[in-house]
Amino acid sequence: MFKNILMVSAVIALHAAFTEAGEKFICSEYDPNTEALQQKTVVLTSKTDLVEGKKLPFKMEVYEGASTFPESTFEGTAKVSDVHFSFSAKTGKTGFRMYLDEMNQSSLLISGKNEGQYICR
Repeated sequence: MFKNILMVSAVIALHAAFTEAGEKFICSEYDPNTEALQQKTVVLTSKTDLVEGKKLPFKMEVYEGASTFPESTFEGTAKVSDVHFSFSAKTGKTGFRMYLDEMNQSSLLISGKNEGQYICR
């Protein structure tokens, strides 16, 4: 009996270690006319789950080409209102916008300039 309890406890502990709470979006730049993917990828992550109307801490990483290291990293907050997700960096005019019901309608803003259209998953 003790052996069974110990095994179940170990399985629960392993499951908890590999099951992270939070959110992660991986977004690829693409050309909406041809639907061809481009060279830039944006990864948005948070250690907490999204809550409607509440600003939560998020990190945004921008990757170029096949690089495994981000070209840029931004800390900031994200907020969801209805189906609109909006990330704003602490540094100011950098952000990411996406519609959770139309993941191919996402866009990256760096220094206030639109940096392309993205499709997220």
